[in-house]
Order: sequence, then structure tokens, then C-alpha cells
Amino acid sequence: INIHTGPRINTVPLHLYRGRRRLLVNHARRFSDRARRIFILHHLLGMCKFERGNWGRFLTIAAALIRRGGLPEVRRVLNAVFVKIPFTRRFMIT
Repeated sequence: INIHTGPRINTVPLHLYRGRRRLLVNHARRFSDRARRIFILHHLLGMCKFERGNWGRFLTIAAALIRRGGLPEVRRVLNAVFVKIPFTRRFMIT
């Protein structure tokens, strides 16, 4: 088993925010309303998974994402849950 030990840019919430914000600002008009809303929820969930605590907000965003995106979004939400929990974070690939 190879374990990645190098730097991971998406563990820095500011970099994650800047990249997704740039995509949203520059290219949002090209996508449907549904795609934009799901992208924004992905963005919010991505930011929330690195914040300490604030489980209420996290779960609200996760529920909204599953409601909008359907069953395929469950995997993304579960990944975010395991990244948010400090003990399981070290086993996750982010």
C-alpha cells in the first residue's frame, strides 16, 4: 500500500475557496441553475468540512446537497463527514 505523504493543496480551505470562487465567478453563466446550485453546495460543504465544530451548518448543507443532487451525492457527503472527524481524517484521501 502506498500512502501519499506529500503536500495536499485542498487541505488549505483558503486555496479551496479561491479556486472554486474563481470558477463560479468566471464560468457560472455557462451552467444550468441546478448545476450552479449543486456546485455552490459542493463549495460550501468543502469549506465546512475543514472548520472545527459547526456541525449544524455542516449537516444542513449536506442535507441540501443530497436533496438537490440525489443519491450520487451521498458519497461526497460521507467523504466530507470522515474528513471532518479528526480521527478518521488521516485515513481519507482528500
